[in-house]
Amino acid sequence: MKEQRHHHNVFFDKDQNNFYLFGGYGSFSYHKDFYKYIEATDTWQKIEFRGDTISPRFFAGSSQADEHNNVYIFGGYGNQSGNQIVGGKHYYDLYRVNLTDRTIKKCWEINPGEEPFVSANNLIISKDKKYFYALCYPHEKPKTNLRLYKFSIADGSYEIVSGTIPVTSERIESDFNLFYDTRQDQFICTAQEFVSPAQSAVRIYTLTAPPVSQQAYLNSQKPESSGYNNLYRYLGGLLLFGLAVFAWFRIRKRKLNAINETSENENADVMEKKPKTEKKPNAIYLLGEFTAYNKAGKDISYLFSPKIKQLFILILLNSKNGQGVVSKRISSILWPDKEVAKTKNIKGVTINHLRNIIADIEGIELTFLNNKYNHGETMLSNPVYDRHCLG
Repeated sequence: MKEQRHHHNVFFDKDQNNFYLFGGYGSFSYHKDFYKYIEATDTWQKIEFRGDTISPRFFAGSSQADEHNNVYIFGGYGNQSGNQIVGGKHYYDLYRVNLTDRTIKKCWEINPGEEPFVSANNLIISKDKKYFYALCYPHEKPKTNLRLYKFSIADGSYEIVSGTIPVTSERIESDFNLFYDTRQDQFICTAQEFVSPAQSAVRIYTLTAPPVSQQAYLNSQKPESSGYNNLYRYLGGLLLFGLAVFAWFRIRKRKLNAINETSENENADVMEKKPKTEKKPNAIYLLGEFTAYNKAGKDISYLFSPKIKQLFILILLNSKNGQGVVSKRISSILWPDKEVAKTKNIKGVTINHLRNIIADIEGIELTFLNNKYNHGETMLSNPVYDRHCLG
């Protein structure tokens, strides 16, 4: 094998002893042959397989061999003849290739009703062996987007379980890969984008597992029809406690103001006389209708969905003296009908949304220390607490 191959597939056998190559594009042709690397002679040996035939293609995705030495190959772009001049088509089929008995079995073929796409290198098989994950994108667009797909190995049904990663795929050398870190339980995407044959940029992205579809996340933000009475009672009790703390800080502030200079007292009196409904930058109002203003004085209350608002109040009222609230407690209170382990990704996304919202409000921050979430010591200091109208 001397010709160049672009966007081919590479994988080891289950014992990591032999290195294989499949398909790819080069010399105006799509390829379908399997090759095994012979280390002793530094050569590639063509391997023949029995069973179903995989059409010549590139841009396919492949898994690593499992304990039975099975490798899955999914999708791609090519044609039956392998000649580029004839044209090409997108494939959405799955094959199981056994490297021990050298057989190929076609599992299924589907026809997605959406914009054509191909798979990046590497398929990730789920722990229960029922699904595989593929990083897919429309390869014919120079400016395109990567998204994580979850396919059923049984029948090919699928769903999209991530947001988009914008990438540039103007040159054929551009390369995108999907990996999985078992220690951190997260997916890793590497994107190598070439601007010339000798110059490229590499970016790395991570996604916490298990990934959640957009619809599942949106559903998690809706108030549940049942099981929330106890939650609201709990939050109500915390709110009353917070009001008591707030009243104590107000009294203490008045005492401190009494010993200040006359000019300072006058300024303090002006601030006290301002109606609570006055719009102030960097302010969050908890009494009455929940209202929040960023550092520019813009009303950003609409950014707080019901679930994000509950998360904010829960962390706020547990931040006294820097105590904070542990991650598992957040899960059990905000998602009482779900197992704690299954809320990991939804909780992470919700916390990130809250972190992004309050980043535009000066004097308040969300910290994570010793497995506890906290709104930061600055939020409970006397000047900042008063400034944000929290109460």
